[in-house]
Amino acid sequence: MTSKHRLIIKIAFIALFIILAPLVIAYTMGYRYNFSANQIQKTGVLIVNSYPDEAAIFLDGKLINDQTPAVVKKILPNPYDVEVKKENYLTWSKNLEVKSAQSTFAENIVLFLDSQPRLLAEREIINPVFSPDQTSVAYLTEETGWVEIWLYEFKNDDFNLVDRRPKETVTDIDTQWSTGSRNIYIEITGPETTEQVIYENNGRKLINLKDFFENPVNNFKWSRTSDDVFYTLENSKLYAYNIITGQKTFLLNGVDEYFVRGNKIFLITNADDKVLVEEYDILDPQAEITSLYELAAGKYAFEDASYPYILIKKDDRELLLFDTSAPFAEPILDEEASGFSWYTTSNGERRLLYYKDFEIFIFYPQDKYNELITRAGKEIKNALWHRFGTYIFYALNDEIKVIELDSREKRNIFDLVSGADLNDFSTDYNSKNLYFIGKIENSYGIYQYPLLDK
Repeated sequence: MTSKHRLIIKIAFIALFIILAPLVIAYTMGYRYNFSANQIQKTGVLIVNSYPDEAAIFLDGKLINDQTPAVVKKILPNPYDVEVKKENYLTWSKNLEVKSAQSTFAENIVLFLDSQPRLLAEREIINPVFSPDQTSVAYLTEETGWVEIWLYEFKNDDFNLVDRRPKETVTDIDTQWSTGSRNIYIEITGPETTEQVIYENNGRKLINLKDFFENPVNNFKWSRTSDDVFYTLENSKLYAYNIITGQKTFLLNGVDEYFVRGNKIFLITNADDKVLVEEYDILDPQAEITSLYELAAGKYAFEDASYPYILIKKDDRELLLFDTSAPFAEPILDEEASGFSWYTTSNGERRLLYYKDFEIFIFYPQDKYNELITRAGKEIKNALWHRFGTYIFYALNDEIKVIELDSREKRNIFDLVSGADLNDFSTDYNSKNLYFIGKIENSYGIYQYPLLDK
């Protein structure tokens, strides 16, 4: 080989290096030729997480080796049909666009078990009331001339008889769980008398309020902070009562409708043909009652809400939400609603889920933003949050569905229960099981629908 040949080879290698080195560097930096876009683009990243995890990820029908949680790197910028699959679970799917040099997230995926309802107890269920902590349900049954009050605990799969009365002595029974779900207020109305008792769930015993009050109490409400404290009216006088200490504390006179939060008592009063929302400070007995808002004529009642909000229901149908920290006197939300529930995010932000007729909404009080989640072809009977706050369960007359809140491309809606004559439903506290009262074929009672493998 002559020196001239060696020089040519050397120059060729140098030229090849000059050409290939940038390509190799660009490749290692994530640049690829995108044939669909007919240009070189930097790849993107797809981050996928699911609950439960270890689910398979598919892009345009092709299996990705990684399982959730996964960071799928160096994906050409394009829209992709993303599927997340796990054996025995319903498939999650969504068309997501991966953009150049950006990360696309699909992190709030919840997979639901593809299962069948299991009948826990075949019996007549009347007036079921699920506990606030989603661990139990109280209900009535009628058995051979008796009206019985029962309590079913989800975790222990345990049925407990709370009380029973001859049917002819009962015209109505109302139950009300304490905030922490440790106690139940029971009001038993008969043809001539009304009996009011408290069932201590832990001690399995009944406390009769006639031992502490001369007359039946009115407008009974549990404390928002303690299961041992309740409020009630006696001759328009508002009292607080502690079950443990037996202390009865007078709070305020001339009360009709009230809501106690912390050291504040909020009142709804009628004065001079006006309906006023007022505030009273328990810690300052010398302070005067302050008027906050003036309402149109109607029947009003307070509903549960945390600071700084006041939630009022008008005529058993219309929700009015006020922000007491804001200077304006108009409600930040004024909508008809059949029911509602609150959700608090990890950073303390409150969100109000409410439903009416055929629609479900979420209202974001901090942003004063109202979002329509879905419309149904049948009347919505109930709706409640998944514990993560990223999905909503809702019941129609004969089916229970769950819808995700991620609105990109489409919201996934999964059919969980169908062909059931439904009364009411709830999940347990960690959203691992669905419990409902209803009838499937000829069997009426309490059913369980597992949402996760054990």
